[in-house]
Amino acid sequence: MGLKARAKVTQSALTLSGGYSLQLSPEDSQDVLAGVRWWSIRATVQVQPLLQVQTKDTFADPIVAVRWRHQVHPRWSTLVYADVGGLGNSECGVRVHMAVAGRGELPTA
Repeated sequence: MGLKARAKVTQSALTLSGGYSLQLSPEDSQDVLAGVRWWSIRATVQVQPLLQVQTKDTFADPIVAVRWRHQVHPRWSTLVYADVGGLGNSECGVRVHMAVAGRGELPTA
């Protein structure tokens, strides 16, 4: 029929959390966190030249999280973070982040 269709979805999330830090050993620490994740989701569907439909939703969900840090070397450390959210307005979701960090010194003039 010669119609063109286009769909676009934009999603943003902002997480705010706080918690308690436990020093497990000189090299290891663990944080237990709780907070909220705010979502903004927008979807647009266009079928040219007939119609355009747009919807937007914003909501917030509680999260619980744990974070573990390990000092591998005086200049190197690892970090593992995991949270579970979606216990309120959306489906349950799990996030896991892993990182390796190195520390150095900036050169001085």
